[in-house]
Amino acid sequence: MTTFEQEWARLKAGASTDVSTRLASADGWGNGGDSGGLRSDKKAWTAAASGVGTLKEIVKTALTELERAQKSPGGFDPLAVIPVMGPTAAPGSQCIAAQREVYTSWKRYLDDVSSRCDAIKGRLEKAGEDHYKNDKAVEGAFDELEKRYKDTPQVGGQSRGR
Repeated sequence: MTTFEQEWARLKAGASTDVSTRLASADGWGNGGDSGGLRSDKKAWTAAASGVGTLKEIVKTALTELERAQKSPGGFDPLAVIPVMGPTAAPGSQCIAAQREVYTSWKRYLDDVSSRCDAIKGRLEKAGEDHYKNDKAVEGAFDELEKRYKDTPQVGGQSRGR
């Protein structure tokens, strides 16, 4: 039976031998990856940008449906006129207030997702057109998205003083 240290040393020795990853390519780019770099083409970037554009359209449709469902068929928004707090609060108004809060949070969320899709799509298209100087510039453009679009905290379920 071998000890942990012996097994660890054996694994490290095996990992340190000349092991490399080779990328196979149908058209011979880099002769199986020996060129030391990874090359991409406009088609891949364009396809990714198109996919993000499709996602934005789906989000836009969801937002339109959310807004349509928020209003009654006659265009009257009962949430705008029914008092939900205080001595004149209508029966069931807390449910209406909760629904308004859910609507507002989802609208904000879908607007943010739509905006993020626009930003990602633009960067993907720019990368496909070789408008960035190098890979580091591409990486920097996408890192900027991380700073600009932080994931949102969970919403809903908070008591908010009720």
